[in-house]
Amino acid sequence: MKKTEKLSITGTVCLCVFLMACGKSEKSQLPVAMPPGVSDSSSEVFSAPVIKVYSSQEGKHKSRAYVVKWKGSEVIVSDSLGRSAFRVGEVIQVIAVKMSLEDPMVVHSLNFSLVGI
Repeated sequence: MKKTEKLSITGTVCLCVFLMACGKSEKSQLPVAMPPGVSDSSSEVFSAPVIKVYSSQEGKHKSRAYVVKWKGSEVIVSDSLGRSAFRVGEVIQVIAVKMSLEDPMVVHSLNFSLVGI
């Protein structure tokens, strides 16, 4: 597989997760259409207390991620925009997105993103 194909698949998955997170926001009521190649997708929104915080900053650029429990497992929730500042114990709202891509290769992903920021 060529590097550009890998980047294309990664970009498609990231775009789908972002679009689904936006589509599940309380402020948005628009339906979200999935790009070609997505054969199956589903999502669920849940609330969970933060167990651990990962953060980094370089200049004005920030990265934030949180560890929460989901169905008995610890998972990492990303804040793609780096706009949040939750602390351990605070409850956050998360969207879990399951997605299957079948073109040009088969991918079954499960991603967790912060909702409502």
